[in-house]
Amino acid sequence: MVFVSLIHARTLSRRRVLFLIAAFTLISFPCFGQSIFLPVRSTPYDHQMLRVSSTLNSPAHSQSRAPYTLPIRLWMMSLREVPYRYSKYWQTPGEVSVAGTADCKGKAVALYAQMRQSGATNVHVIVGKRHMFDAGTHAWLEWNTTTGAYVLDPTFTDSPIKISAVDPVTYIPFYAYDGEHKYRAMNTTVAAVRHITPAPPATGNRVYPAVATAPRFATTPKPATQSSRHSSARVRHHRTTTVAAIR
Repeated sequence: MVFVSLIHARTLSRRRVLFLIAAFTLISFPCFGQSIFLPVRSTPYDHQMLRVSSTLNSPAHSQSRAPYTLPIRLWMMSLREVPYRYSKYWQTPGEVSVAGTADCKGKAVALYAQMRQSGATNVHVIVGKRHMFDAGTHAWLEWNTTTGAYVLDPTFTDSPIKISAVDPVTYIPFYAYDGEHKYRAMNTTVAAVRHITPAPPATGNRVYPAVATAPRFATTPKPATQSSRHSSARVRHHRTTTVAAIR
């Protein structure tokens, strides 16, 4: 009886430890929960993304169109049917078309190109975690429209999902790209502590969602100090280890 009680106690102890570890992870994870994006000069993925820079910098080929006039779901369904095959490098839309296969990076960039060619604006390529406990990183799109902000992931879904409806432990952004602009994600709680506030609307693709109370893109009111630059460098160094694992 004593032996059984000891086993039961050890089981409960392990459960408590696992619970505490999970709780600590949720609290300490840098991009957990609602995020905003801060403009940065460089990211750990810049070198890899040189291959698709011309696609990311492509202007909208026609006048901006309302979200409901674009066949987004049709494009996403078509890309989701493309057989998945991991690539070490970022594929261009042309390479995806010729190869007939693509990973999350290739599918995200192909959808980005299609949307830009059809007049969509405020579209961003995102690099982050599809689930907070995933070992590798993932690529998808975010689209800010007059009806709200959406996640577009042609690797796993065939229709846009409103960011407000996304599970907070999924689709956690690290970096965002829209042409020549680059952003780093920051948790809104951390941003509030650092007194980072939303910037006024800007031209081009540096856009903001329709919900003014939860801006996705912001700017810092003052330059970074030497200590914060060192901190950012450590974060970049840590995330560089996952650069080649965007799947």
